[in-house]
Amino acid sequence: MRKLTWLVSMALALVLTMASCSDDKETGAIKLDHSALYFSEGETLTVGFIPENLNLNTLSATNKPKGWDDVKIDTQKKTITITAPAEIKDETESSGTIRFSVASTGGVVTSAALFVGVVNKVDLRDKEANCYLLSQNETQYTLPLDLGEGVTPAKVSILWQTDYSLIKYLQMEKDLNTGTPDHISLYIGSSPTVDRFIEGNALIGALDKNGKVLKSWHVWVTKYDPEAQDGTIEVNGYTMMTRNIGALASSSKDKESILKSYGLYYQWGNKHPLVGPLYFNCANGTSGSIFDDKQKRLYLEPTAATAQTGTVAYTLQHPRAFLTTEQKDADWAASTEQQPLWSASQKSANDPCPKGWRVAPAAAFEGLTIKDNINATTPEEEEQLAKDYREKFGWTLTNGAGESFFSAAGRRSYLDGKIHNYYDESLPTRYGEMQPWVGYYWTADTEGSLSKAFCFWLKLDDVKASGVRNGRPMGRANGMMVRCVRE
Repeated sequence: MRKLTWLVSMALALVLTMASCSDDKETGAIKLDHSALYFSEGETLTVGFIPENLNLNTLSATNKPKGWDDVKIDTQKKTITITAPAEIKDETESSGTIRFSVASTGGVVTSAALFVGVVNKVDLRDKEANCYLLSQNETQYTLPLDLGEGVTPAKVSILWQTDYSLIKYLQMEKDLNTGTPDHISLYIGSSPTVDRFIEGNALIGALDKNGKVLKSWHVWVTKYDPEAQDGTIEVNGYTMMTRNIGALASSSKDKESILKSYGLYYQWGNKHPLVGPLYFNCANGTSGSIFDDKQKRLYLEPTAATAQTGTVAYTLQHPRAFLTTEQKDADWAASTEQQPLWSASQKSANDPCPKGWRVAPAAAFEGLTIKDNINATTPEEEEQLAKDYREKFGWTLTNGAGESFFSAAGRRSYLDGKIHNYYDESLPTRYGEMQPWVGYYWTADTEGSLSKAFCFWLKLDDVKASGVRNGRPMGRANGMMVRCVRE
């Protein structure tokens, strides 16, 4: 028995010794200076790398997409040169990931991945705005990075996004002549094995070496193109988008369409968007899911509006903040902020719309009426209409010339930032009659310390009394949807 115990002890000691020796092996790392390269057919591009404690004689490309065989590694210059296939045909893959493996000086294998692709390229450096609408799949987009003279960012990062795979290979690029960062590159596209267009919203930012946000941009990824047929409507002399900023649809045909049609919420004057609801009926006021670039779940940050927090500078550093107030007619922005932050006459610096578009003024909504049939002649018809519209969550509105579906996304309450899409005590109705929904849209117009909203509702016990109201003054701390009109 004693001998068995001794043998077990010796075996355990040997295992621990071996583990210790393994743990003591020196590890290494290889860092590529790009996460992705985008080619034309037959084009040759080079990526540099920085080795740390590596045996470069072991560096090799261990995995490549089909047809991407021309990969040359120069360990002296510390570069990797890749030539794209001369023609994408047959089994040749248009894009994929090349994986490089290498052993450390201690024998521990590490690796790095590089996305390569012959893909569509869209340069938006002449479209500088607070929002970029990206509507093409399998595409590399180039965005401007103009932060002003003397301001140099350390990196660009995803501040939040609605899908893990929405923004890929986000990287800061430098001017070839000066070496100064001057544009951003990102990729929109699904895996080569998954043929689908991932739509959603993201907020990206340029950060300094201490993690301070220097500037941020909303990226709206959707198949919707306002320049396409039926992408806009003409109302009162304005060309208006047919969906809300951030919306991925404009329809009430089913629950999925309703949810996709909401879009994003904005506190009046703030360019930072806030994500829409988690459920199609805005149940419990719950926000949709958002994530950082490491797939960590993020949340809205209700924050009391004060002289310190109610500033554009504060919201830049806290892009998920919803500035709350105790009074319904209050402003989230401190009195020291230059007003107005949005303008009804021209596009302002804080305007959240894409290039060439601005927040719609109240005049654009004037005369819009409910196109849906809301007239009933019998109690039975009234009951049927109430049933039909109870979960429509929006009206099709028209001015006689054009029409568009408007989502009844309610508003984010100034009290806590939660989404409320039912019952408003200021409208001529009793509690419960307006359930289940009401819709609010900010306009760019102001009225004193308030701003004007466009709103509509379903009156459940008397559907024909459902209505539309334009120019309603409301406190700017409320969060509402936005429609853009052409500049």
